[in-house]
Amino acid sequence: MKPHPSFESLTSAFLDGSISPEKLTELEDLLLQDPEARKAFRQIANLDSALHDWAPICAAQAAWADAAPLSPQSRRTSRWQTWSAAAALVSAGILTGFISGSMVSGRSLTARETKSIELPLKNPNFDGPESPSLDGCPNTFGVWGGDFCVVTGAENDIHPPDGHGMLRFLRADNRTTPPNVGSVSAEQWQVIDLRPLRNAFGGHPAKIEFSAEFNSIPMTEGPHYSFGISFYSFNGEAKDAEYLWSHRRELCLSGTEKEELNDNDPASWQKISAQIVTPPDADLVLVQVRVCPKPMPKGLKSAVEFPGQYVANSSLRLIQD
Repeated sequence: MKPHPSFESLTSAFLDGSISPEKLTELEDLLLQDPEARKAFRQIANLDSALHDWAPICAAQAAWADAAPLSPQSRRTSRWQTWSAAAALVSAGILTGFISGSMVSGRSLTARETKSIELPLKNPNFDGPESPSLDGCPNTFGVWGGDFCVVTGAENDIHPPDGHGMLRFLRADNRTTPPNVGSVSAEQWQVIDLRPLRNAFGGHPAKIEFSAEFNSIPMTEGPHYSFGISFYSFNGEAKDAEYLWSHRRELCLSGTEKEELNDNDPASWQKISAQIVTPPDADLVLVQVRVCPKPMPKGLKSAVEFPGQYVANSSLRLIQD
């Protein structure tokens, strides 16, 4: 079964920035009603190099549109789930403003000024007086919390990229982890309250970027390591952060994850960044930084320990195009 006959012309107009508000609404309705159109739209978006940075968002939103119906509790938790894949991308001009007039030969974006506002990520450089909690995912705003780690200055010939501190991952468990659990990933989270920031969003979906920098001692033998960030928005309360995180696939409003293998060069820090588009009535975002061995060990009866893996210089920004 092929998509609706108007799909090709509507998608072409969307990609070259010439789509009218009326046609944009028509495309949105089409994507809501036609699973073949959603599938084709996702493929086109992922193939178009001009939308490289947006491909994870397109794929995620289209996947949600194809997903099975949510439970009543999930529906109450997240009104965002009623938005279509297209609405998540183009409502209130968030992406049409980004794309319109910006295509060069249908392939690349022209240069245009982008403004950003730093959002209140607490202790982003890990050099403040507060040490992260070691009790798993925090249940309050504005604190780092997760697995065993320590804030340190320069060591192992690795220097903080900015400021005088960095966070060293120690083990893939925390004080609440049951004994004899073979956990492999060392993680730290922070919950950020979006409700005081809604005026900055102007009543529109918000494009938010999270980034962090990672480093590792040289690994000549044994496992290498994968650094990663995760980034999800929700409706809910900070006290429920652990539950929201563990059910993020069903309950999130938007989200993404990204990983890179360590580059084995302690003289340079690896920056990993990702963006999401979140609705204007989102209550909070959960950000996570992590490290895990590659390849993953099997048959563990205790938590993995990390010989010298670090994170620093994290950032949370509202992007305004």
